[in-house]
Amino acid sequence: MAEETTKIDVGGHELRYRLSGEGDRTIILLHGFAETIDVWNDIVPELQSMGRVLLLELRAHGWSGSPKPPYQWEDLAGDVLKAMDGLDIAAADIVGHGLGGLVALHISRIDRSRVSSLVVIGDGMNATPAQQTLFNEIVKSGRMNGLEGIAHALFGPISREKVEGRPMDLTAVAALVQRLAEETVAPTLAAVSTRTLCLAGERDVSWPERMQAIANGIEGAATASIADVGEVPHVAKPVETAAEIRKFIEAAS
Repeated sequence: MAEETTKIDVGGHELRYRLSGEGDRTIILLHGFAETIDVWNDIVPELQSMGRVLLLELRAHGWSGSPKPPYQWEDLAGDVLKAMDGLDIAAADIVGHGLGGLVALHISRIDRSRVSSLVVIGDGMNATPAQQTLFNEIVKSGRMNGLEGIAHALFGPISREKVEGRPMDLTAVAALVQRLAEETVAPTLAAVSTRTLCLAGERDVSWPERMQAIANGIEGAATASIADVGEVPHVAKPVETAAEIRKFIEAAS
């Protein structure tokens, strides 16, 4: 199927998406906080040998719509499920980074039948003290110095972050960061029965403790790391990251 970048209505607002590749299998990639679908550009060619690759831009990010907040995790997960319905995707392998990983976990909790396998990149579980301070400032002031600045503050100098696109809706940002900072995912982990890989960069400052906490919370979850890279291995080392994803998905099939 030819690659296309367009939007799909998911119930009153639209999500930007890009679909490429051919085949019966679909791999969905969900970006992290303060990112857009363009963060996956380098890894897509490495995954297309497995089938179709669908990049979905989460609500309030990039060129996707920003419905009135506050948001629940069910809202973000529901957006993805509605997009899958609209694109006639019964089930998919879902890969999520950070915020996208949390959304993927909630999709599995809500409807296990829609998720063939799950790859969570980076933890996204709990804000560090520095991130919590940043979240509080965003909520308090409603101001942000663009995606590049906030991504650097979130991910730190260890990672080579690549962020493209327009700033997020600031009111919606406040709603998202409040959910991310306030809510534990432990009950969600216990409800996940999908075969799961927890993947992180070897130099990720939260590895291995926080990623291991996710793996421990999901029965049978596997872990893997990408050498000499920080919190965004899919950007810094897309070939190596894709190889781990392919190996896991093939084994889970």
